[in-house]
Amino acid sequence: SLNPKSLNSSFIRDYGASIYINVVFLLTTYIYIAILLDSSMKIENDTLEIQERDIEQQLVRHQGNKIFSDALNNSSLDTIVPLLVNYISFNRLFGAGVTSLSSQLSTKSNLFRDEKESPLSRDRSMEVAASIFVAGIDEYGDTSLNNRPTHRILAQATMKALTAYRNYTLKEVDKLEKSLDTSRIDSEVLAGYGAKADNLETELFNAVGFHIGSEFLADKEFVILDKQLNAKYPDLVEYLKNAKVSVSGKEIPAYHWVKIHTSVEEDHFEYALHAAN
Repeated sequence: SLNPKSLNSSFIRDYGASIYINVVFLLTTYIYIAILLDSSMKIENDTLEIQERDIEQQLVRHQGNKIFSDALNNSSLDTIVPLLVNYISFNRLFGAGVTSLSSQLSTKSNLFRDEKESPLSRDRSMEVAASIFVAGIDEYGDTSLNNRPTHRILAQATMKALTAYRNYTLKEVDKLEKSLDTSRIDSEVLAGYGAKADNLETELFNAVGFHIGSEFLADKEFVILDKQLNAKYPDLVEYLKNAKVSVSGKEIPAYHWVKIHTSVEEDHFEYALHAAN
């Protein structure tokens, strides 16, 4: 009953205006549970086994990463800071979406059951949710740094360092902050993660598909971001790698937000597939 094409066209129509946030939003809006229901996948004994190649086949026609790469490639020192600040702002609610979805899945004790077990020990809702929540663990306390900052604080450290590198005045920073309007995107991200769902089963499975697509594309996005920044703005990257920024009393390496996401997203994707299967 799901129609991914109609969903996608509405997203494209609504988010085609902005060169920054809204272009990047194309990277994560194609990926509802239709990737799990595609008729080309192999089904045996009523069991659908989803593998990475299935996701790749569904996403090969989408141009989001190319658009993102082109935007970075066409940027300049004058535009790279607002571009990155907008991209960081676009990402801000994905962690909240992950934990919301995990919580909703955890409550479905009658939906995820191991019928080989006795009635008292059949509930597997927490097991399914745990493979989604893995991403939330990283979002709410980065385990690679001793002070365990959230990924939001990592991102804020990057933004602070970016504006410092370009010698933004407080007035310019304030103007940049006021130019950010992510309300519509925030709403769609939360909807994608089922945070506004009525706990209907189809909506929750849509949200699992959205999460799979988000993690798959995020891994590619951050590799592109890291590669393009190093190629086009080596001095900026060197500055960020050497800078430590204080955010809420925590000293944060300014480039860590980019660096950590070139590896953790792949792990999150594998866990997301596990949850779906």
